[in-house]
Amino acid sequence: MAVHPINTLELRQETIPRGPIIEALEREVGRTIPHTYRHYLEDQAVHCGGILELYRDGRWLTGRFEWTGKPDELPTFDFEDGVVFLDAASLLRWPK
Repeated sequence: MAVHPINTLELRQETIPRGPIIEALEREVGRTIPHTYRHYLEDQAVHCGGILELYRDGRWLTGRFEWTGKPDELPTFDFEDGVVFLDAASLLRWPK
């Protein structure tokens, strides 16, 4: 049986590579976008809509990761029974 690590999310700030798409976006919003934020789990980027497992109430739940992209807002975990906010205490893993 494979062991799947249990971790918490890590929020990192990264430099956005320059290119025509970023330049067009900057013209659209009227400002320079030098960095972006992204969550990582087990050193892999977590993307909006990505499927993760959350340990809650003694069991692993499968759900969808969502986030606004704003560093001061918590991401959410959307699952069959509802939606919960993910914080530093949330135990997560990639699905088996």
